[in-house]
Amino acid sequence: MVRVFLLATLLTTTAVADVATPPEQASQRATATVKQTSIREPADLVRADVAAQNAGDWKAYLDLRTDLPGAPESQSNYAARWQEPDTGIRGNITAASIEQVQEIPIDVAKQTIDTCCYTADELRAFLAIIDYTVHDENAYVTNGPNARMYVLANTDGGWKIVQVSEPILARLDEAGYALGTQSERDLRDRQLKRLSHVPEDNAATQAWSPHTETTQPYPSTIRVGHFTNFHDGCRYLYSLGTISFTSYVNNVLPNEWYPANNFNMEALKAGALAVKGVGWYHKVFPKYPALGLDVSDSDCTQVYKPNTAIGRTISAFCAVTGIGFEKANGLLFYPPYFNTSHQSITYGQDLGTMYQDGTQYLANLGYSYQDIDRYYYDYSSATGGQAIQFFTYSDTNSGCTATTQPPTAPSSLSAVANSSSAITVSWSGSSNTASFTLYRWTGSWTPIATLPGSTRTFTDTGLSPSATYYYIISAQNTAGTVWAPNYTYATTASAFFGVVAPTGLWPNNTSTYGLPAHLSWTSVQNALWYNVAVVRWTGSSWVNVGTFYAFGAHYDLLTYQTAWYAWRAQAFGVSGAGAWSDWAYFYYVP
Repeated sequence: MVRVFLLATLLTTTAVADVATPPEQASQRATATVKQTSIREPADLVRADVAAQNAGDWKAYLDLRTDLPGAPESQSNYAARWQEPDTGIRGNITAASIEQVQEIPIDVAKQTIDTCCYTADELRAFLAIIDYTVHDENAYVTNGPNARMYVLANTDGGWKIVQVSEPILARLDEAGYALGTQSERDLRDRQLKRLSHVPEDNAATQAWSPHTETTQPYPSTIRVGHFTNFHDGCRYLYSLGTISFTSYVNNVLPNEWYPANNFNMEALKAGALAVKGVGWYHKVFPKYPALGLDVSDSDCTQVYKPNTAIGRTISAFCAVTGIGFEKANGLLFYPPYFNTSHQSITYGQDLGTMYQDGTQYLANLGYSYQDIDRYYYDYSSATGGQAIQFFTYSDTNSGCTATTQPPTAPSSLSAVANSSSAITVSWSGSSNTASFTLYRWTGSWTPIATLPGSTRTFTDTGLSPSATYYYIISAQNTAGTVWAPNYTYATTASAFFGVVAPTGLWPNNTSTYGLPAHLSWTSVQNALWYNVAVVRWTGSSWVNVGTFYAFGAHYDLLTYQTAWYAWRAQAFGVSGAGAWSDWAYFYYVP
């Protein structure tokens, strides 16, 4: 934790290695100087920073910064970057002046920029419109007005600059902190075009279906810097240069969803879209604009390691190549994700941060990658309270072809007993598949059927009554074989008027409203009555609501508490009780 001192009355100088002024600027600005300015207010640092850029006084520029761990605008980052031929902002600015500067509440500012990965006891933020004249316009600075959000920290040396990033001006407008100048309005309109995929007046009608992008092409490259990890202060070491965007995403996914071979394919596909979304966002709003870099290769942005992509993560990437997500208004957003466990279906929903282990939890419940992405980002702080939608784009350089990629893994594998001698196995989710092989456990996995790649069900017959059978399936093509992440099983009915477990439970993975809660399932042959077991989630554990009798394939549950509920059903016949169904879940509002 950074200690807090009283605000310094004078701009203090931190000892750093002297950095020479570039020769071309030294000749142009031989007489330019920056006076040692009395810093009475933190906003004076912003003005002093722009004055230093205008004068080409890069030592004064550095003196306004500190080495707060994780801060993008650290002296050590610049010292390392300026040893390289491509130095970012230095050498490109020929003139700079402030049009306007205004303080913004730090909580509002954090909604407009990526403020990972530094902390301080006291932070303040200022929006500045800076008029630049540059040698070369690029993705990081242009001629004319540029919007910058300055974040200042009160450190041991007084107030210092710790971050300077381009903010999302529309967010400031929504929060009531727009400057109201023409320059700001022009910059906001240009940002919306950079973030946009479809005309805004068409976005609402396409909120839940893919559409074709029309304005923003899929990034072809991304500029990456090599940084230390978060726990080592996110210090810049050297540039990795310009990297293929497809290669970048492919070599981030296995390092964030790790170990990838342990993840369900739907979880990996949801992760691939989040990784792609973070990279794409930082192509529009670079993380380190003054260094001339879009992202770091460490957990200060997301972990990129060259040549670490594996078959399973490449398959996940290829399954969603040509697909992205955005807000319902047609604008890209920053999709945070975090590495932590997720044990409850109710935790994290609509909170705006995806949990990597949580994607596995949800995928194992049968959620598709679209369901997982919506679970975390719909109506959340990440999207400004909007739903997300999926769009399509053209990516001719993905390298994804049917002959070079193995199939995606089958998902949602399930088994249902039809009678005392037959079980139907079903699955979904596999693509690029030439054929499936279904296995039954007989002391080892024994193949019982080879099926075309278009098949999604198989009925196993000639089975023994009152016996439990276990199944697993693999998908294959000429590039390789992948297995379903889990096996499934079912128990056949008894030979004498036996009953099987109920199926088709509803509601399941949805919400229901109004008294009573109507529960239903598919009627079971030979059933005389049913048991219905219900439990309720308290926020930390499941508690029993009760077990109820039903004489038809339905039950009206009277409960007055708003909560998540889980329930299952069991049929009774002449020969006794059948197996319980799988659990179904619903959120109930009386």
